[in-house]
Amino acid sequence: MNVFVDKNAVELLMAKKQMTQKQLANVSGVSRYTLGLALRHKRSTKPPTIGKIATALGVEPEAIVKADN
Repeated sequence: MNVFVDKNAVELLMAKKQMTQKQLANVSGVSRYTLGLALRHKRSTKPPTIGKIATALGVEPEAIVKADN
């Protein structure tokens, strides 16, 4: 099973926090390149990366993921 970041959920949370992708990358400690790949579903996202993004957005990881079987 592959796990992907839910782009719509992340973008909604970013908008609520008035945060850009660059700012999210800086706050989460995830590179802008990796964040971009995750949001474009170019590859499955590793759980630690999802955790970092979720923490930076102030939500549980489950709020920003969707599984692709």
